[in-house]
Amino acid sequence: MALPEAYGTPCVRCGRPMLPGQRLDLDHVDGAGPGDYRGFAHAHCNRSAGASRGNRQRARKGQMMASTAAWLGIDTSNDRTSTAVVVARWGRSVTGAERLVTQMHRFAGPAPLAQVLDLYGDGGLEVAVDGVGHMQSFCDVLRGQGVRVLPLTAQDRAAATACLKDALNDRAVAVPRDPALAKAVQHAQERDLVGGSTLDKRRSPVDVAPLVALELAVWAAVRDRDAAYDPLDSVL
Repeated sequence: MALPEAYGTPCVRCGRPMLPGQRLDLDHVDGAGPGDYRGFAHAHCNRSAGASRGNRQRARKGQMMASTAAWLGIDTSNDRTSTAVVVARWGRSVTGAERLVTQMHRFAGPAPLAQVLDLYGDGGLEVAVDGVGHMQSFCDVLRGQGVRVLPLTAQDRAAATACLKDALNDRAVAVPRDPALAKAVQHAQERDLVGGSTLDKRRSPVDVAPLVALELAVWAAVRDRDAAYDPLDSVL
């Protein structure tokens, strides 16, 4: 089967359809030779399987391990010209110290469905989105694709802002090196709410979507960690 013909067929790893725009890999048979292929798979499904094998090898060597479970935060600029997606995962060192490892993905234009589904498919548990802003319609689209969406209220946003500040102060989160994020941190404005404050996208002189996406992903990851679920159970 050629690559164009693979779209619309099931992924050999997860069984879900492979959609146009999603990245695909030619998947090898686990433990077999370099010329033994299973067929086409979502790139995230193929690479997640490889990451799990890598984590097992790192565990045996006593190196830093990252959970395969992931939380996504998504936000789009007010003018809809750019979208930021942050993926957060819990990591654990050989000393047992927890730290959030984050990755920044930025796209031109409104939130791209295929790319978001790719990122979510790589261990995604929840996608955190501002539930009172212009992202509401995208929440519905994600739900239609079977994605677990976490829409934040205004009070949740205040809690997310405070959560990110605490995590940074405690050095409990590794912030991605990204010029747009650095610019947002430098120029972001806040507005007061009952019980706290949150980022003010309208008053901020620069696009703060990268910073909003970061605080959403961090808040979702911390929220689940503090609940019954232990994300670090999935490091192997």
